[in-house]
Amino acid sequence: AIVAFHAGTYTGLTGPGGGVAGSWARHLNVGVSVFFVLSAFLLYRPFVKAHLGDEPAPRLRPYLARRFVRIFPAYWVALFVTAAVLHQAVLGDWWGKLRFYTLTQIYWPETALGGLPQAWSLCTELSFYLFLPLWALLLARVGGSVTQRRRAHLAGCVVLYVGALLFRAQLRAGHHALGYAWLPANTDLFALGMWMAVVSADASVRQVEPGGIWRTVGDWPRISWIAAACRVSSVQSVTSAL
Repeated sequence: AIVAFHAGTYTGLTGPGGGVAGSWARHLNVGVSVFFVLSAFLLYRPFVKAHLGDEPAPRLRPYLARRFVRIFPAYWVALFVTAAVLHQAVLGDWWGKLRFYTLTQIYWPETALGGLPQAWSLCTELSFYLFLPLWALLLARVGGSVTQRRRAHLAGCVVLYVGALLFRAQLRAGHHALGYAWLPANTDLFALGMWMAVVSADASVRQVEPGGIWRTVGDWPRISWIAAACRVSSVQSVTSAL
C-alpha cells in the first residue's frame, strides 16, 4: 500500500487527473497506520507476556541491536544513493547530514521534509523503539494478580491513545506545521497495537482463547477486510463530494 501510494504520487496518479484509480490510490497511505499498529503489537507483546507470566523481560541489548539492523543499514544505503549518486536529495552541511543519517530530521523545520521525505515514518518508529522498553519497565513495577497487571497495561494504552488526540488537537489549535510526525502525535496508533498485544499475551499466559470481539475477528478475518473496504469507500465518497 505504501509503495503504491508513493508511486502514485510521483506519477501523478493521486493528483486531480488520476481518475477513479487515483481516488483509491491516494488513500493507500493508510499503510503507515497499519505499520505502526503491527509494530506495536509485535514488539510490545514479549514485554507484556513476561510481566504477566512472571518471566524475565526481553534483554535490552539484543532488542536494540535487532531494531538497529532492521532500519539503519538499508536506510543509509537508500539515503546515500539518493543524495550522492542520483542527486535527488539535498542533505546540507555536516549538521544536516547528521540529522538525516540518525533519523532525527523531523524535529527541525528546515530538515523535516528533506532527504528522503518518506523516511518520516522511520523517524517516528525509531522513537517508538526507544520509548517502548522504558514504558514496559515502568509498567513492570505494577504488582498484584495477573488481572491487576493486565488492567494496568490496558490503562496505559488508554493514556497513550488519549494523549495523542490531545497532542494533535494542540498542534491544530496553534496552527503548528511541525510535530505531526513526532511520537506523541502518533501514540494512538501504537496504543491500538499495544492493546491487542496485551489481549494476546494475557490469553497466552492464562492458556485460554481470547473472547468477545477478538475471537470473532480471529475466526472471521474477512470482517476486518470488509470494514476496511467500507471505510476507504466512505472516505473516497466524502472526498469526491468535497
